[in-house]
Amino acid sequence: MANDIDDIIESTESQCDEILKYCRKYGYITNKEAVAYLDCYRLSARIADLEDRGNVFGHEMFYYKDKDGRTRRFMKYRLLVEKVS
Repeated sequence: MANDIDDIIESTESQCDEILKYCRKYGYITNKEAVAYLDCYRLSARIADLEDRGNVFGHEMFYYKDKDGRTRRFMKYRLLVEKVS
């Protein structure tokens, strides 16, 4: 059981590191990019983890029409201030 928890914590830390790297390189990240490039399915949770550690993100909601004319939305997270350890 302890190994499972350690693996989850390590995975979360790794995902947070990857999100920071991605944001440094591209300036922002969306859920679609997190899934496609980082295999991260809980981006909002990881952003909350990073904010709890002192990083500051801007959150911006975008809307678009899909091929069926339905309004869809997605969040774009922009790294504004990175906490230096």
